[in-house]
Amino acid sequence: MTTIGGRGCLSKTTTYLASPAVVSLLTIITIITSLAPCTSANMTCYRCTVHPPQYQGDADQPCQQFDASERFHQVCPASTFCLKRIIPYRLPNGTMTTTFERDCAPQKYAITEYNYELREWIRNERINRTAYQDGCYAGQNRGTPNGPSTYCYCSSDLCNDAEAHRPSSALYYALAIVVAVVARS
Repeated sequence: MTTIGGRGCLSKTTTYLASPAVVSLLTIITIITSLAPCTSANMTCYRCTVHPPQYQGDADQPCQQFDASERFHQVCPASTFCLKRIIPYRLPNGTMTTTFERDCAPQKYAITEYNYELREWIRNERINRTAYQDGCYAGQNRGTPNGPSTYCYCSSDLCNDAEAHRPSSALYYALAIVVAVVARS
């Protein structure tokens, strides 16, 4: 038997017992699921905009009313990432404020290829699955008085809700692997 000891939030020692076979099986399952390709690009992300009400459609809810409810859910058939854009604004009195936009990350692109069998040009749409990595990045500074926006990308359903970027499921898989390796030693 392997004993895994650790400290909980209240400094309470927690002990778990696991046989080496169970630890090995959990390690293998974790590795396989973390390496498995994404079978569907249908992410669900929050969607809201800072556009004035006259530009809103049914899917365009104002971010100032964002409450993470279902009316802000957007199925993203062409995305494997969600996006949250953090936009700084300088108010007329000189103070800085921040607003947000939430949406599916744009990953679909079209390419036109010639099909020699059909003897015609065909437009194919593809999803660039490696366009982003989880995390937040400063946009280009194009000389606006407000400064550049910050773009946060995340790869799990409804992950673009928090004020701060939270880790994706890949981090939890990595943590599970580390725990399994520690359990074996």
